[in-house]
Amino acid sequence: MGRPADHTRADGRGHCRGQLRGVRRTAAVIGLDTNVLIRYFTQDHPEQSARANQVIEGLSETSPGYVTVLALAEVHWVLRRGYRQEVETVAEILLGLLDATEIVVERAEAVRHALGRALDRGADFPDALIEQLGREAGCDVTVTFDDRAARRCGMRLLS
Repeated sequence: MGRPADHTRADGRGHCRGQLRGVRRTAAVIGLDTNVLIRYFTQDHPEQSARANQVIEGLSETSPGYVTVLALAEVHWVLRRGYRQEVETVAEILLGLLDATEIVVERAEAVRHALGRALDRGADFPDALIEQLGREAGCDVTVTFDDRAARRCGMRLLS
């Protein structure tokens, strides 16, 4: 397997430009890391939460925040495992990100579909997202050793 392509410009910018087609903006786009989102949602660290609030509440349609599918999967995992949040609570948070006009979510429709599948079938959101992204990429099937993912997400179980 070859090295991944470097999609950044010499100045370090440009890595999320392709996902922002159609977004009307007049200022910078700010990528949001998992830990910034977690601090914003949990408000559990006074100093960092205040800084996260300042950044996120300063976003707009013309100067949006950008959230990757990996960050969403991490947010889901951290809130479910680390903070022991209920599935419905985490789903509500993720849907809020998808519906926010000041946030651009990478592969938003795939995320929305995977989230719906996770809620409807009791699947784990990251598993549903893996299967959905594979399907959209043209995969005939996604294989797994995880029995639950196979049953609830439509993956093929390797036994």
